[in-house]
Amino acid sequence: MWRYYLLRIGTVLAKHMPPKVVYWITWAAAKLAYRNAHTTRAAIEANLRRIVDQPLDDETSQRLVRSTLQNLYLNYWDLVRIPHFTREELRSRVEFYGMNYFDEATSHGKGVVLASAHLGNLDFVLQASLGLGLRFTVLAEQLEPKRLHDLQMQLRRTRGLTFEPVGPRGIRAAFEAIRRGDFACVATDRAIHGKGIVTDFLGEPAIMPTGAAELALRTGATVLPAYSIRTGVDSHRVYLEPPIRVEAAPGNADKVRALTDRIIA
Repeated sequence: MWRYYLLRIGTVLAKHMPPKVVYWITWAAAKLAYRNAHTTRAAIEANLRRIVDQPLDDETSQRLVRSTLQNLYLNYWDLVRIPHFTREELRSRVEFYGMNYFDEATSHGKGVVLASAHLGNLDFVLQASLGLGLRFTVLAEQLEPKRLHDLQMQLRRTRGLTFEPVGPRGIRAAFEAIRRGDFACVATDRAIHGKGIVTDFLGEPAIMPTGAAELALRTGATVLPAYSIRTGVDSHRVYLEPPIRVEAAPGNADKVRALTDRIIA
């Protein structure tokens, strides 16, 4: 529930808060959460120890956990500011690398599955992508409570992005986007409903979703891997990687697994 009230307050303050003030507020909030949100802190620490390629001493671990929490709060801050920006202002805050891969991915005329992850601020960079003349249908999880979900969707849709829930309705919308030659954006790093395949992720077995692979194999759409990182309080960078050409092969479990592993890699 705290996220709902945080977003509500943020929508009021969004037009007036200088970036330096936002930085210090989010850093203070991250320190407060570090001291009090013990379950969240433990989960972040456990994940960091799996993915950082060196032993973590206590000081480094604390710094990384606080930075992770601050990044979360900055993502919320970006979300409440979206209605106050023009498309040009959004675009100016995001750098794109590998734009030639967009042209390559769309050149086959079959639509594109944009395969991304919960990394950086996907909400913000997708809004900026609209300034490039691109059209996206984004599959998103249902948040609880409902009024938090409704508020977040209202903010996300301000500039014309299409968000659909993960499930039958979202799947239909993704297929329609592909048929139009547009982009269907699918997260590939979290099996929201616990459904997927057990495969290698960062050196350990994990349940990973197969939605992106299944959508591409059922339609013959090209897969375009992409991810983003935050480079500052008010700046982001998007990396596009070489497209994966896909020949339609619906219902082929071996090809679903092989393509899922390739996307994850």
